[in-house]
Amino acid sequence: MAGDLKKCRKAMFVAAVAVVAIAAAFFSGERYISSTRFCLSCHAMSYPYERLRKSAHYGPLGVDPGCKDCHLPPQFFLRMKTHAIDGVTDMIGVYRYGLSTKEAFDRHKEEFAARARAELRAWGCSPCKTCHKNPVPTSAAGKLAHEEAGAQNMTCVDCHQNLVH
Repeated sequence: MAGDLKKCRKAMFVAAVAVVAIAAAFFSGERYISSTRFCLSCHAMSYPYERLRKSAHYGPLGVDPGCKDCHLPPQFFLRMKTHAIDGVTDMIGVYRYGLSTKEAFDRHKEEFAARARAELRAWGCSPCKTCHKNPVPTSAAGKLAHEEAGAQNMTCVDCHQNLVH
């Protein structure tokens, strides 16, 4: 009887260690594939990153967002789904469109931007709202525009397009 209890405890300990190890590997992997470093490992992503670094979102205010901050929803399971679908789609697109040069990328830039805006709309602009929690425009026109947008259930990207790249 005592031997069975000892075996059961050992099995539970081994299972717990395995679960912790698998979870750690999973979350570390997710953090890596969400990193700007990983995104930039694809040469075609260096073009939008250059534009990001020259935008108002980067630098003076110290925000310096990474790719994931705008292109992945903050909700964990939705982020995993996005990695699976968009990651594969993007890898195929690099070869399909021959994005080895900036000129090739720029030929498809509007198509890529439209797809990104559609995703942001579908997510309720949750990546935008992670940083811009309660935006209050300073001008009267901006305040009115935000009020009207809210009344019409518009999202951030319905008005704010191509701000970064």
